[in-house]
Amino acid sequence: MKRDIEDIIKDLDSPAIITDPDISKVISVNPSGVKLMGKNKKDVMKFLDFQGKAKQEVAEQVQLYGFHTQKVKGYQVEYNKVNTKKDKGSVLIRINKNGNTDDRVINEKVRAVLAEEINRVLKHEINQHKITQEKLYEAQQFSRSIIESSLDMIIAVDKDDKIREINKAGLRLFGYEADEILGKPSKTLFAFDIEYEIVKNAIIKHGNYSGEIQNIDKQGNTFSSLLSASRLINNNGEIVGSMGVSRDVTESKKQEQKIQEQSAKINAIFDSSSHIIWSVDKNFNVTSYNKNFEKFLKRQFKHKMTEKTNIATDIKGLKGLMEHRLKGEYKKAFKEKKQVFEMVLPEVKGESEWIEIYLSPIYSENGRVVEVSGIGHYITDKKESERQIMESLKEKEVLLQEVHHRVKNNLQVISSILNLQSSYVKDKNSLNILRESQNRIKSMSFIHESLYQTKDFNRVDFEDYITGLTKNLLYSYSMLSDHIALDAQVDRLYLSLDQAIPCGLIVNELVSNALKYAFPDDRKGVISVRIFEKKNVIHMEIGDDGVGFPKGFDIKKSDSLGLQLVYTLTEQLDGDIKVSSKKGTKYLIKFEKLKS
Repeated sequence: MKRDIEDIIKDLDSPAIITDPDISKVISVNPSGVKLMGKNKKDVMKFLDFQGKAKQEVAEQVQLYGFHTQKVKGYQVEYNKVNTKKDKGSVLIRINKNGNTDDRVINEKVRAVLAEEINRVLKHEINQHKITQEKLYEAQQFSRSIIESSLDMIIAVDKDDKIREINKAGLRLFGYEADEILGKPSKTLFAFDIEYEIVKNAIIKHGNYSGEIQNIDKQGNTFSSLLSASRLINNNGEIVGSMGVSRDVTESKKQEQKIQEQSAKINAIFDSSSHIIWSVDKNFNVTSYNKNFEKFLKRQFKHKMTEKTNIATDIKGLKGLMEHRLKGEYKKAFKEKKQVFEMVLPEVKGESEWIEIYLSPIYSENGRVVEVSGIGHYITDKKESERQIMESLKEKEVLLQEVHHRVKNNLQVISSILNLQSSYVKDKNSLNILRESQNRIKSMSFIHESLYQTKDFNRVDFEDYITGLTKNLLYSYSMLSDHIALDAQVDRLYLSLDQAIPCGLIVNELVSNALKYAFPDDRKGVISVRIFEKKNVIHMEIGDDGVGFPKGFDIKKSDSLGLQLVYTLTEQLDGDIKVSSKKGTKYLIKFEKLKS
């Protein structure tokens, strides 16, 4: 713009200068101006810059667009400010000596240039306005999409409290169509007038409101919502209405009510329990407790509960127990190991109390142990009962030992009588019968002997029993045992009395038969006894490498009392028996072991 004006003024006959928009600095002067001042261009510009008063007087008269005149030192000044808000230009000042106006054509050219510049600026302003409007529209659409996509209800009212905006969530929850609710008072959406007044007054007085209210939908159903409302103010600071954002909390209220009811039940159970219940954090601060815990501390340690009670430091009588016992148990519990233990409490009024305590870890949401719960109950009566039971058991043990001892002695007396009787019997068969009867009596006697020598009357050490029984049989048949060896392999087994006696009799009969019949004519051989347990089943393998059964012998039809007794006892054990007569004789008996 400056370049265009300089081209125009250089041919003017009248003096002319160009200044900056504030008319505080001369930018250029035409040849007529230099001639008028009678100096060169540089001196003229310097001289004009020092004419502060003249420039100030001119500056006061400058306005946007249009021409004005002002007398300065006898000269007429004509000027025009060539600038806009967006594009600052220059000020053209023409000085006509004697106040004459000339070069009107040139002036028209100047006006044409100015008009063209103004049009360009206006066009630019219009384009910028369009762009601004488009951006504003986009912003409004973006804001609208946010409001409409919100899951919360968003409602705006004007200063007359009429509903002007309501989003889709609001329409859906209240059950209205837009044209049904827009323009209606906001009071329509409140279930209770008093709540409406509270919200309205809070906004008027404080400018906002936040809290829970009861709404009512189109069908008359009420529901709870959490409302946050505030007044709307325009750019001029004027209140134009208010808006609110609310969320339906009906379901969450129901859940909250259930939680409160459940909590009340748990607290009732917690306090009505006969147990002492508490929990502590890692620093041993009590975090929760029931009434019984409070009573326990008061009764046992004369301690009154406070908001912050530390069981490691605040309770006098408990410090020693913490150091010597409880801290160790708590450390294990904090390492995710449940603890159960008993302990004696300090004496109260000369009496000791026993308590049983259960410690369990309490986990946070991320799976870390943050606290330990404790449940305790007095077991003094239980301990006393246990003591009495133990004393009674000891008495019964002594009694049972005496019974078994007497049974064993009586069996020994019977065996001795049979032994005496045999000295008067000359018949060989009769002598064998008496001997077999003696051995059977002795096998039962061994059982009772082992029982009165032990403290456990429910089971018999079968290994020791069979070892003693087989040795006695070899001793009984000492005239045969010089050339017969016994191989006994019995696992460490414990059988109930109901199974031990029949098993002993079975071993007695089969080993006796082997000693009598398997090795005739001083034949050498081995009698094997193997007894073991596999998957709760007892296996008894009793055999010999003797002559075996005679040809045509049917064991099931045998009239042998011993073999009949073996089959009968096996049935008594609910067992199975198999007999093999290859390379001697072998019996395999199996039965399920009873719990002793």
